[in-house]
Amino acid sequence: MNNDTGKRPAMVGEFACYLRQRWEQGCTDAERLYQEIKAMGYGGKGTSVREYPRPWRSRTDIVLPSAPPPTVRKATGWFLRGPDTLQADEQQHLRALIAACLALAALRDHVRAFAQMMLRLGGDGLEQ
Repeated sequence: MNNDTGKRPAMVGEFACYLRQRWEQGCTDAERLYQEIKAMGYGGKGTSVREYPRPWRSRTDIVLPSAPPPTVRKATGWFLRGPDTLQADEQQHLRALIAACLALAALRDHVRAFAQMMLRLGGDGLEQ
Protein backbone atom coordinates (compact mmCIF):
# COMPACT_ATOMS: atom_id res chain seq x y z
CA MET A 1 0.00 0.00 0.00
CA ASN A 2 1.03 3.55 -0.63
CA ASN A 3 1.42 5.26 2.73
CA ASP A 4 0.39 8.64 1.34
CA THR A 5 -2.97 7.65 -0.16
CA GLY A 6 -3.80 4.25 1.34
CA LYS A 7 -3.97 2.80 -2.19
CA ARG A 8 -1.61 0.24 -3.68
CA PRO A 9 0.93 1.66 -6.15
CA ALA A 10 -0.04 1.34 -9.82
CA MET A 11 1.82 -1.43 -11.62
CA VAL A 12 3.54 -1.01 -14.97
CA GLY A 13 0.94 -3.23 -16.70
CA GLU A 14 -1.73 -0.66 -15.90
CA PHE A 15 0.11 1.71 -18.24
CA ALA A 16 0.59 -0.85 -21.03
CA CYS A 17 -1.55 0.99 -23.60
CA TYR A 18 0.13 4.30 -22.88
CA LEU A 19 3.62 2.80 -23.05
CA ARG A 20 2.85 1.04 -26.34
CA GLN A 21 1.43 4.22 -27.83
CA ARG A 22 4.48 6.27 -26.82
CA TRP A 23 6.80 3.53 -28.13
CA GLU A 24 5.05 3.56 -31.50
CA GLN A 25 5.37 7.36 -31.56
CA GLY A 26 9.13 6.87 -31.37
CA CYS A 27 9.78 7.39 -27.66
CA THR A 28 12.13 4.51 -26.79
CA ASP A 29 13.86 6.18 -23.84
CA ALA A 30 12.90 4.08 -20.80
CA GLU A 31 13.81 6.84 -18.33
CA ARG A 32 11.54 9.29 -20.11
CA LEU A 33 8.73 6.73 -20.22
CA TYR A 34 9.25 6.08 -16.52
CA GLN A 35 9.03 9.79 -15.69
CA GLU A 36 5.87 10.15 -17.78
CA ILE A 37 3.97 7.30 -16.14
CA LYS A 38 5.30 8.23 -12.72
CA ALA A 39 3.61 11.62 -13.19
CA MET A 40 0.44 9.68 -14.08
CA GLY A 41 0.49 7.71 -10.81
CA TYR A 42 2.88 4.83 -11.40
CA GLY A 43 4.39 3.83 -8.06
CA GLY A 44 6.81 1.12 -9.14
CA LYS A 45 10.48 1.18 -9.92
CA GLY A 46 12.18 2.41 -13.06
CA THR A 47 13.70 -1.02 -13.67
CA SER A 48 10.22 -2.45 -14.28
CA VAL A 49 9.60 0.22 -16.89
CA ARG A 50 12.93 -0.57 -18.57
CA GLU A 51 12.08 -4.29 -18.65
CA TYR A 52 8.52 -3.89 -19.95
CA PRO A 53 9.33 -2.79 -23.54
CA ARG A 54 12.36 -5.10 -23.87
CA PRO A 55 10.56 -7.47 -26.30
CA TRP A 56 9.74 -4.48 -28.49
CA ARG A 57 13.43 -3.58 -28.80
CA SER A 58 14.29 -6.90 -30.42
CA ARG A 59 11.59 -6.67 -33.08
CA THR A 60 12.90 -6.26 -36.60
CA ASP A 61 9.54 -5.45 -38.17
CA ILE A 62 9.21 -1.98 -36.69
CA VAL A 63 6.60 -0.03 -38.58
CA LEU A 64 7.61 3.53 -39.31
CA PRO A 65 4.86 6.12 -39.32
CA SER A 66 3.53 6.76 -42.79
CA ALA A 67 3.95 10.12 -44.41
CA PRO A 68 1.04 12.47 -43.84
CA PRO A 69 -1.33 12.86 -46.77
CA PRO A 70 -0.78 15.87 -49.01
CA THR A 71 -2.67 19.03 -48.27
CA VAL A 72 -5.58 19.91 -50.53
CA ARG A 73 -3.61 22.87 -51.83
CA LYS A 74 -0.62 20.72 -52.74
CA ALA A 75 -2.73 18.04 -54.45
CA THR A 76 -4.70 20.67 -56.35
CA GLY A 77 -1.43 22.13 -57.59
CA TRP A 78 -0.39 18.75 -58.95
CA PHE A 79 -3.64 18.50 -60.89
CA LEU A 80 -3.56 22.04 -62.25
CA ARG A 81 0.05 22.18 -63.35
CA GLY A 82 1.23 20.68 -66.58
CA PRO A 83 2.64 17.18 -66.16
CA ASP A 84 5.99 18.25 -67.59
CA THR A 85 6.38 20.90 -64.86
CA LEU A 86 6.00 18.42 -62.00
CA GLN A 87 9.09 17.15 -60.23
CA ALA A 88 9.62 13.39 -60.04
CA ASP A 89 8.34 13.08 -56.46
CA GLU A 90 5.28 15.21 -57.30
CA GLN A 91 4.52 12.95 -60.27
CA GLN A 92 4.85 9.92 -58.01
CA HIS A 93 2.44 11.42 -55.45
CA LEU A 94 -0.04 12.29 -58.19
CA ARG A 95 0.12 8.74 -59.57
CA ALA A 96 -0.52 7.37 -56.07
CA LEU A 97 -3.58 9.62 -55.65
CA ILE A 98 -4.96 8.58 -59.01
CA ALA A 99 -4.35 4.89 -58.29
CA ALA A 100 -6.24 5.24 -55.00
CA CYS A 101 -9.29 6.85 -56.58
CA LEU A 102 -10.58 6.40 -60.12
CA ALA A 103 -12.63 9.60 -59.82
CA LEU A 104 -9.38 11.53 -59.40
CA ALA A 105 -8.06 9.97 -62.61
CA ALA A 106 -11.14 11.25 -64.44
CA LEU A 107 -10.69 14.65 -62.79
CA ARG A 108 -7.09 14.80 -63.98
CA ASP A 109 -8.18 14.02 -67.54
CA HIS A 110 -10.90 16.70 -67.44
CA VAL A 111 -8.52 19.33 -66.03
CA ARG A 112 -5.93 18.57 -68.71
CA ALA A 113 -8.54 18.67 -71.49
CA PHE A 114 -9.86 22.00 -70.19
CA ALA A 115 -6.33 23.42 -69.97
CA GLN A 116 -5.62 22.40 -73.57
CA MET A 117 -8.89 23.94 -74.71
CA MET A 118 -8.03 27.23 -73.00
CA LEU A 119 -4.48 27.28 -74.36
CA ARG A 120 -5.71 26.67 -77.90
CA LEU A 121 -8.55 29.19 -77.49
CA GLY A 122 -11.00 26.41 -78.28
CA GLY A 123 -13.97 27.69 -76.33
CA ASP A 124 -16.26 26.14 -78.92
CA GLY A 125 -15.41 22.74 -77.33
CA LEU A 126 -16.69 23.83 -73.93
CA GLU A 127 -19.98 22.00 -74.38
CA GLN A 128 -18.10 18.69 -74.60
